[in-house]
Amino acid sequence: MNSALKKDENILVHRKDNYLLQMENYHEVFFLGNKFQSDFESGVFLFGFSSLGHDMGQKRTILGLACYFDYNSLGRVAIVSDSFDNDIFSQVNSYSSRRSIDFLGNVSVLVNRFGENLDLVKISHLPDFKQLRKGELIQSLKLHYDIVFCDLPSWDTLKNQSHNYLSLVMSLESLSVIVAPSVTKNDDIEMASKFFSNYGINFSGFIIDKHKS
Repeated sequence: MNSALKKDENILVHRKDNYLLQMENYHEVFFLGNKFQSDFESGVFLFGFSSLGHDMGQKRTILGLACYFDYNSLGRVAIVSDSFDNDIFSQVNSYSSRRSIDFLGNVSVLVNRFGENLDLVKISHLPDFKQLRKGELIQSLKLHYDIVFCDLPSWDTLKNQSHNYLSLVMSLESLSVIVAPSVTKNDDIEMASKFFSNYGINFSGFIIDKHKS
């Protein structure tokens, strides 16, 4: 996937009192979106994304998919991430509004809503994933969203801090890893593939981003 979002820093456009995400390379977004829509229609709900040294490509991919699902009115979308303050998500976050949702029936969680169907949810705002079972996590998220995209740390972080993230990764129904020819080594791809396979993670494969960071 080449750059789904526009390459300039301003990714928002104001139209009729609403801020919309503006995109380029629509055919690439729809090609990738169709694949994820097929998985979604087959019952996959919780998608995760990591990368091998290409964090910006990872976030472009997630935002591109969120746009695709919103454009096609496929339901309520959430992006779950460590932070929305200092990256490509920051503009979307700055034009969102705060709201709260009930998580697991007894925990109030603050989220940022952009538009009508997209919520930005910080991992730190959710209950401790280590204390959750997979069924509890999915069941609670499904009360509020039709599809969830998890913006995970890079593979190196997942590997070196597996005690912090493994329970979350194991809850995923699909995990995709973004790679780029300019920054990703073949040895890293092989090691990452073995790592996810050894843990029995639902690894869907690699997405190639040819856009230079």
